[in-house]
Formats: sequence, structure tokens, C-alpha cells
Amino acid sequence: MTKFSILELHDAPAPELKTCWDPLKGVRLRSFCVFCLTVSGIIVKYHYGYNPRVTIYDMVFTRAFSQLIVSWVIAYRNRVDLTDMTQDQWKLVIVRACSGTMTFFVFNIAVKLISLSKVAFLNNTSPLFATIIAFLFLGEAITKPELVSLSLCVVGVAILVQPYGENQAE
Repeated sequence: MTKFSILELHDAPAPELKTCWDPLKGVRLRSFCVFCLTVSGIIVKYHYGYNPRVTIYDMVFTRAFSQLIVSWVIAYRNRVDLTDMTQDQWKLVIVRACSGTMTFFVFNIAVKLISLSKVAFLNNTSPLFATIIAFLFLGEAITKPELVSLSLCVVGVAILVQPYGENQAE
């Protein structure tokens, strides 16, 4: 019998809300992240059209190297001890880094093959897959309203992506 353990990470307690605007800080930060991801996608799509010699490997390496430098600078400035993790935590970090890199590879391939709007839309279907995976592997329940919502999402994705007939006007 194999041993299976789930690593639990606990955040510090959330700070007390002093005004009604405090919850919007997270929304503003997340909105900024979405904006930056959108700009990044636009630049990637433009760059592939502008300079066809640039490969997916160039883009992924440049992004990964940039993330390494920026992350190190932020950790250094905040005096974060990067060695203060258990072996299980390191495994989780490495798996997450590899899956993130593979995700960016596939994102770049998709940007070259289909429109950026479709890539962005499909990129944001992760809650759909997270719900299904949580149901299958973690035993979480799916309520009737969630099932209806998931069904509508699947139909919406199918309508948007419409793999047949997209280039028939040509």
C-alpha cells in the first residue's frame, strides 16, 4: 500500500477590515493581474506576427528567466529564507514550477494557432476543471446550482470555440 499525503498550507489570519473598501484591495490586485496577463498575451501574439523567427522556446525561456530574476529580487528585498522548506514542500514547488512552465508552452502554441480571444477565454475555464477534479479526486460535492452552472459553461465554451466552420469565409 502506498502512502499518500496532502500537504496543508495555512495562511496567516486575514487582517481586520477597517472600511468597506478593504475587500476591494484584493479585487483591484486581481484585476491588475488579469490586465497584465492580457497585455502579455497581446504582446506574445503581436511578437509572433512581427518576427516569425522567434520561437516558442525563446518566449518561454525569456519569461522563465525573467520570473526567476524578479522573484529572487522580491525575496531578497523582503528577506525571505528560500531554504526554509521541508522536502515535501520542495517537491510541491518543483511540480508546480514544471506544470506552470508546461502551461506557458501550451499557451504559446495555442496563441500561434488560434485567436487570442479564444485562448484567453479557454485559459479562464480552470474553475470548471477545478470543480470536476475536486469532485473526482477530493470527494467534494457538486450541488444542483453548480451542476447547472458547469453545464452552461461547457455549452458557452463549445459555442465560442466552434472548431468547425471558422475559416469557411476564406
